[in-house]
Amino acid sequence: MGKAAKRQKAKRRKLFKSLSERDAQKFEMEWEKRLSSWLFDIEKYACKLSNWKGEQRPPVFSIVDEAMSILDACGQKIFDKYARETYELLTTQCCVSFSEEGVPHFYRMSNLKRLELNSSYYLRGSKRLLKSVQ
Repeated sequence: MGKAAKRQKAKRRKLFKSLSERDAQKFEMEWEKRLSSWLFDIEKYACKLSNWKGEQRPPVFSIVDEAMSILDACGQKIFDKYARETYELLTTQCCVSFSEEGVPHFYRMSNLKRLELNSSYYLRGSKRLLKSVQ
């Protein structure tokens, strides 16, 4: 990831944190816009593992990690309100997009819990999300 992309992510995190503290209604509007953008990105890049230059592209599940880390930075109240819905929406879209692109056995309801437990966000040790999903 380049410098500009890192700055943009830091700026986005700062924006959402300040909105969560100042204006809950504005935060919700901006969060919905960002979610729809992430859903589009997931659908677009689901099975594309490299860009046009041949450089490796981060997996689409990293979008889920980014969303959860932004919510985590916004505080406990915002995290509790949006984490479950956001996580379920984004992971489901990742699985559906993979299954449509040629890996149909990837998305089955019986695999969903195993997928959630093995995601990188859980491996990093977030206990709050684990409690909210169960």
